[in-house]
Parts: sequence; C-alpha cells; structure tokens
Amino acid sequence: MKIAVLAKYCVDPANLRIDPAKGVIDFAGSPKKISEADLNAVEEAVRIKGSLGGSIHIYSVAPFEASKLLRETLAMGADKAYLIADVNIKNPDANATAHILSRAIEKNGPYDLVLAGYASEDRYAGSVAVMVAELLGLPHVAYATKIEASEDSARVERNLGDKVEMVEVKLPAMITVTPEINQPRVVTSLQVMKVPRDAVVNVKLEDLGITPEEYASFLLNEQVELSPVVVKRKNILIEEADPAASARKLVELLKNEGVI
Repeated sequence: MKIAVLAKYCVDPANLRIDPAKGVIDFAGSPKKISEADLNAVEEAVRIKGSLGGSIHIYSVAPFEASKLLRETLAMGADKAYLIADVNIKNPDANATAHILSRAIEKNGPYDLVLAGYASEDRYAGSVAVMVAELLGLPHVAYATKIEASEDSARVERNLGDKVEMVEVKLPAMITVTPEINQPRVVTSLQVMKVPRDAVVNVKLEDLGITPEEYASFLLNEQVELSPVVVKRKNILIEEADPAASARKLVELLKNEGVI
C-alpha cells in the first residue's frame, strides 16, 4: 500500500501574535505547526501501513523552515517527506497549492491512497484536498471517522452531523479525515533526531516542470488585508442604588445600542 499524505504548514491559531503598532497579525513571528487534522491523516496512514505494509510519503507546500516539523511526521512513522519550497512560491492560494501538490504526487506516484485532514487550522476552507482529488482524477470521500482499507478498496465511516454514513470506495482514492478518527502519537526529540537527513526531500517548481509564469496562472485569489477582530469595551458602570432602577438603566442602554 503506497500512501501519500498532505500536510499543511500553518500558524498556530492558539498562539497568534499581533503587531501592536500596525494592529495586524504578525505571521512571521507567530509559532508554526502542522495542521492538527493533517496529523490525524498521518496517524491513520501509519495505522494502515502497519496493517497492510507499504510506504508513506508526506507532501507539503511550505517555506524551507518547515523541514523541522515535517521530520516530526517522519518520526511518527512516515518514510519520506517532500517539501515543495521555492522562492517563486509567494502567497499561494488554494488553487495554486493544489496544482503544485498534484504535480508532485503525479511525479512520485502512482499512490493507492491519498489522505489529508478535512480542513486546515488556519482557514478551515477544506478546499485543497478536493482540488487535488479533481486534478488527479480520484474519487473523494470526506469527513472520515473510520477507515478499513484493503489492497483495492476502502470502507469509510463518515460523520455528517445528523447521521453516520458508510461508503465503500475503490482505490486509488482521496480520503479526508476528521479529528475523531484517531489520536496522533506524540514523538520525542530523540525520535526526531533519529530521522535520516535525506528523508526530507526539497523540491522546487522547476523539478515539477512548473515555470514561474505557469505558477502565476494558478493564482486566483489575492489577499489584500488580514487583520484581527478588535473588541473595545465601553466600560459603562451602572451605579443605581435600587436594583429595579439598575435593570431599567441596563435595558435602556441595550436599546440604545440596538442589542434589544
């Protein structure tokens, strides 16, 4: 069983840093991570590999510094990671990322199974994996909470909120998983240090036959601005002695603000 896993390198939304002078998110200074749902996908790939044998390759479009975090996915049990980092890759949107990933997977494939998280932690759009499936001509099963894989097919339990559905899909296929599917293992620093240096392969656009001009044609969206929500409190103190008067004052203030 040859498995590819998509891994999104993103900012840690729980530890965002704000530039106080500009009032915008400091992406460069904010801690980074591999998106949690993608770690679930890695864990599930390791489980399937343990049952059926084979190999696991991780794919990520990210800056060069993502190499350290990709080594952690290798310490989890993956065999090789392809880090697609290039100076010409600037602010890639979902469409550009999907085209790059599909080219890389095509070059090193074919794969029996492609796994990914149902959405990334930074945007929760859930679009890249679907686009990759379309570009590779693969069937896609979303929101997997359980996978029973064999050599030529997979039975997938998917949670749709109001019901649970069982789907059987012929391989090769793309399956996107939710956090309910497993608990990703935590690797130690020693395990990461034991990962061979050449296990992370640096890939450039030219290695995939993508010119800067073609990359530019992939870009469909332009990010104009991204800023945090600023909440300002009015700090109004109601000091009426009578509780009933305080309640009337509060209602009056809420009406004035259009809350009620």
